[in-house]
Amino acid sequence: MQNELASRFTSRSAFIDPTAVVAGPFHGRHMHGLKDGDYRSLKQSIREAGGNVAPVLVCTRSGDVLELVFGRRRLQACLELGLPLFSVESGNMAQAQAFEMMLREASHNWSVYEIGTSVHLALERALFPSTRRLGEACGMTLSNVQCALELARLPRAVVDAFDSPTSIDAATSRRLRKALEVDPARMVRRASELKPAQGLSARRVADLLCSN
Repeated sequence: MQNELASRFTSRSAFIDPTAVVAGPFHGRHMHGLKDGDYRSLKQSIREAGGNVAPVLVCTRSGDVLELVFGRRRLQACLELGLPLFSVESGNMAQAQAFEMMLREASHNWSVYEIGTSVHLALERALFPSTRRLGEACGMTLSNVQCALELARLPRAVVDAFDSPTSIDAATSRRLRKALEVDPARMVRRASELKPAQGLSARRVADLLCSN
């Protein structure tokens, strides 16, 4: 596996200007993930180290554009701190391959919603021929891919009822989907009446949305 991965990269690593890097088109990172406690801790560690110790992965696109494959929070921290970004450059990389590597890395710390957003977009743009093929390429079980997709496809009013969609876990997503099948109009109506500023936990919001 290590030899297979190594064959995908050039040996080029460098500190680069973070303002020259753009996020890939399938990145599902929610803004909440760039403001939460984990992000603040990461940013502090990067500040203390004088840069990101773990490199981000970038690839080149037409016009010598540097596109981020993974490392969105490291990129954001370096942008905010005004620090150079430690990166490994893979050269040109097919979009499907970049997506595969992004999602494999993301599976360790992205929320179900963030993964679902990326998967939904990849399937919508025919990056993979099927949900099953996407899961196989990215090291995800079909059930996990489908669960993430279901959450990403919830009505916008339902998602917006939560303080952040990243707080909705897989079990809550399944519960919401089942309740939607019974009476979708009622759930959307209830969701539109809730305000995230009320400070309700994700579990409490789900209770209010799914109760009879």
